[in-house]
Amino acid sequence: MPARSHYLICYDISSNNNRHRAYHHLQAYAVGKQKSGFLCWLTSAERQKLQQQLLALLKPEDALLIVGLGNRYEAQYHGQAQPSEYPVFIIS
Repeated sequence: MPARSHYLICYDISSNNNRHRAYHHLQAYAVGKQKSGFLCWLTSAERQKLQQQLLALLKPEDALLIVGLGNRYEAQYHGQAQPSEYPVFIIS
């Protein structure tokens, strides 16, 4: 099984349609989220595919941030932030 790592992925997309598409691409991999910031647990191949999908949605004035957090990251939630509502997920 390929190794997985945590990534923090944030976007600022001006187009409503493209922002909606980006949300759905990220929702498929998210283990936590807060507005336009997502915590995703991805293999290298999944990260590359997701990055290509998101970059295709961007206009020159938009922004995308992908930060690798490693595979030993332990999420800490503060304020109103909540972990994903899905206790278990499977990516096939």
